[in-house]
Amino acid sequence: MTTNNNPKYSRDSFSISFDQSMLQVSYLSSLLRILQATLREVGQTGGKTRQRFEQKPYPVLMMTISSVENSLGMEMLFADSSNSSILSKFSRQVFEAFLDRFSKYISDLPQPSLFGGAAPESSKVSPDKPLSVRMDQIHRELRRAGKVTIHVGERSIRIEGESMEIK
Repeated sequence: MTTNNNPKYSRDSFSISFDQSMLQVSYLSSLLRILQATLREVGQTGGKTRQRFEQKPYPVLMMTISSVENSLGMEMLFADSSNSSILSKFSRQVFEAFLDRFSKYISDLPQPSLFGGAAPESSKVSPDKPLSVRMDQIHRELRRAGKVTIHVGERSIRIEGESMEIK
C-alpha cells in the first residue's frame, strides 16, 4: 500500500494511509472515535443520506486494516447492521460529503505568515456548530500522525504536519 491514489481501494470506500507501520493505540483510538462521530454527523445532516440514519437498523461503519512495509492502511465502508451487507452507494455519498466539508474546512484555515506560524485556528471554529468542532478535531489528530493521506474515490487529501495537499 502506498500513500498516493491507490487503485486497491474501492471507489465507494473511505481510506486512510499512514506513512508508518506502527501507531500508538491511544492515538488510533482517538482518531477512530472522532472520525466515526463525524462521518455519522455528516450522514445525518446530508440531504441524500439523512433518511438512512433515521431508519432501523442503523448503518454501521466497518473497517479493514492492512500493513505493507512501512505503511498502515484502513479502509471503511458502511454496512447494514442486521446482515453486514455493504451499503456502497450510501457509503460513497457520506464519504464524498465528508471530503467536501473537510476540504472546505482546510481551505478556510488561516495561512501561515511570512514570519512563522499561522494565526490561531480557534477563530474558525464556532462552538455552536458541532460539525465544525469535529472537523477541527480530525484535522488536529491527522496532523499528529506525521504523513497521512485520506482517499475517497479519485480524490485525496494529504497531510504532513502543517502542509496539506487536496487533489
